[in-house]
Parts: sequence; C-alpha cells; structure tokens
Amino acid sequence: CLNKIMKFKINFILVILLSIVVFAFTFSSCKTKRQVFHFKNVKPMRAAKVFDNVNFRKFRYQTLSLKFSATYEKENESQSFSGTLRIMRDSAIWISIVPALGIEAARILITPDSVKFINRINSTYYLGNYNYFRNLTKMDLDFNLLQSVLSNEMFFYTRTSDDDDIKGYKSYTDSNLYVLQSLKERKLQRKVKKKKTDDLIFIEVAVLPEIFKIVHVLADDLENQKSLDVTYSDFENVEDQLFPMTAKFVIKNKEEVIKFNLSYTKATLNKKLDYPFSVPEKYLKMPD
Repeated sequence: CLNKIMKFKINFILVILLSIVVFAFTFSSCKTKRQVFHFKNVKPMRAAKVFDNVNFRKFRYQTLSLKFSATYEKENESQSFSGTLRIMRDSAIWISIVPALGIEAARILITPDSVKFINRINSTYYLGNYNYFRNLTKMDLDFNLLQSVLSNEMFFYTRTSDDDDIKGYKSYTDSNLYVLQSLKERKLQRKVKKKKTDDLIFIEVAVLPEIFKIVHVLADDLENQKSLDVTYSDFENVEDQLFPMTAKFVIKNKEEVIKFNLSYTKATLNKKLDYPFSVPEKYLKMPD
C-alpha cells in the first residue's frame, strides 16, 4: 500500500518539478537580512529598456549547490518533501528528491539535449530527450527555459522561436511596478470574446523598479486552458546580488488547481560540483 501511494506521489512530484522546475536558490552558506523596498512615482519605460535592465541585473553564477524544502496542495491532498539541487550554468541541472522518510526517492539530471531520471520507489528510469516531459506536462520545455525560471531571469514561454521578441511586448506601470505584457488586455479580451485563441499564449511579467528584479510571471495558454502563475518574494542580498528566497506557484488546467511553495536553506556558490547519475541493475526503462 505504501509503495502504491509513494509511486503516485513521486510521479506527481516529477510532473510538478518539470512543469515549473524546482525554483530553489539561496546562493550563500549563511542567510542575510531580507530587503524591504519602497518605490514611488515610477515613470513609464519602454518594454525593451525594462527587458535590458532585467538582463543586466540578472544573478550571475557558474555553479550552485543547495538544499530546499517544498510543499504542494492539490484539492484535499498536501505533501511536503525536501531535496538537493545543483546547477552548472548552461550545462546541467541535477536534482535529488527526498520525502519525509529521509531516503532518496528520485534523481533527475537535465542537460541542454537530454533528460534522465530515476524513480527508486518503483525501480524505473528514463533516458531520453524532452519529448517525454513535454508530453507529460503539455508544456514546451527546453533547458534554457528551465534555467531562466530557476535563475529568476526573463523568459519567453512560446510554441515557436519566432515569438521570442520583446519588441512585441507592451509596457506600463501599476502599483509602482513595471508590467510587461505580450498583448494589451483590451486586445486579449477581444480575442477571447471572439474565440480567436488558437496558439494564443498571454505573458505578463511584473518587475521591481530601480533594482529590476522579477516579482511575478503569468503564462496563460488560452488555447489549452492552462496557466502557470509564479510569485517571487523575500529578496535577500547575497554576495552583493539580490535574489528571492521564496517562490510560490499556481498551476491551473481544465481539471485541477495545484499550489506549490518553496523555501531555501543551505547553499554554496561557485564551487566544484559533481552530478552523479547511474542506473541500478534490474531497473526497468520507461518508454519515450
């Protein structure tokens, strides 16, 4: 019975992690005080300039190792788990998932051209490309997108690379934040009203002025009636760079709403890391 329950939960966790990617960073071996920001009279700025400022102030690192804790809620079910995350910039994302029992339940290794994972609960493994998780999550995932979400960087969630252009975005100020939108709300509402939502993905990004850090991202896939809503908060000054210490995710689709929260603990920045991954004998390979 326990095996059956854990099998379901590990599969569910894998879906969540690859849908939103485990966003878990502290970038320092000791915590610093969280910053409180007060911005007034924010002047309008072109979308391209906001975008350039966010990129200029992005968190810079080569390698990262950290421990995290997380919780998720789905209908009347909730679960907590913890784990370890290691990243080599532009090369690898390595995740070890540990449930409450304290024994590793799953391990994931993601590179720009491959996805590998081991599910120790049901003794299975996967070696392949992103198609498996694209089919599983119904999201167009790639390494750059995952790394951008992990690093609190600007990203474009689209179906084709032709849409990756900030020139099409609109910019305005709201509640002393810069807000970027892939489509003006009035135009979006007209498309929805006329049911012209084929291939339509609406993106909205809220950015803190002056420090140009992302605090909110909404990716709404109107054609498939699903959305990802991410809120970043509790920024800390870590090695003279600001980074959010809390991330909250809300994933919606036609059938359900899933909430996912992360908090971050011990971490090490720019140290030499290992990314071990080996498949035990007798494990069964999962099909693509």
